[in-house]
Amino acid sequence: MENSGLGSVVMDGRRIGEFAALTGVSADTVRYYEKVRLLPRAGRNAVGYRLYDDDDLERMQFIRQAQTHSYQASGKSITKVIRLT
Repeated sequence: MENSGLGSVVMDGRRIGEFAALTGVSADTVRYYEKVRLLPRAGRNAVGYRLYDDDDLERMQFIRQAQTHSYQASGKSITKVIRLT
């Protein structure tokens, strides 16, 4: 699946519930990260469900690791940290 970040229609990928479970966050958190642009806008299937690919999974894993490491201890929000990269 190619996720161009433009919300394009895609044929395969993980729906938000599966993606959230794999990454250890809620579906609401995934939507929030998309809203604040920590994650690119998800592609959509023909009926409008968000679909996430392996690139999205890697990015979410990076975000989660950043949250649990020194960035959190330094008092910086994850949003600020990601925007610095």
